[in-house]
Amino acid sequence: MRAAAAAGVLALGSPLGGGSSITGCIRFLDEGLALIGEWVSYDDAARRIVEHAYARRQTPPGFGHRFHTNDPRAARLMQIVLELDLEGRYLQLVRSVERVLAERRPVSGEPPLPVNIDGAIAAVCGDLGLDPESASVLFMVSCLPGIVAHAIEEQQRQPAMRQIDPSHHIYDGPG
Repeated sequence: MRAAAAAGVLALGSPLGGGSSITGCIRFLDEGLALIGEWVSYDDAARRIVEHAYARRQTPPGFGHRFHTNDPRAARLMQIVLELDLEGRYLQLVRSVERVLAERRPVSGEPPLPVNIDGAIAAVCGDLGLDPESASVLFMVSCLPGIVAHAIEEQQRQPAMRQIDPSHHIYDGPG
């Protein structure tokens, strides 16, 4: 079980998302927050950091998703934040970045890039005062129960040694 949990945690920094995306998004938002002042609004700062990301040929971290046009996990987290009246500077900037990205879409023909779960977690952690690395660790810890539950399910339902051909298997467990 420890090996399965460790393997799952080690995969979190990969293209599967998670920790590294959250860290990158907090740093991206920090760039924008550093610009905000007497003469620079949230929307102006958002425009600048989005343009800077595109100039580096990068999608702004924490925005867009391979499958979701609106990430339901991000939407729910943002709803909870609003219900608890916890919206701060990071979340305000995330909303501005979303507006800027939506404005670009008709002109550029790009797919929609709303905030995803990594961006929502980054904004909440930023507003809670967590540094990027601590936010990444918080994400990792929150994933651990799901990783362990999957490992337990595998142990209970499958033989220990088996050849796995992904084209011959489907998930049939609870939703």
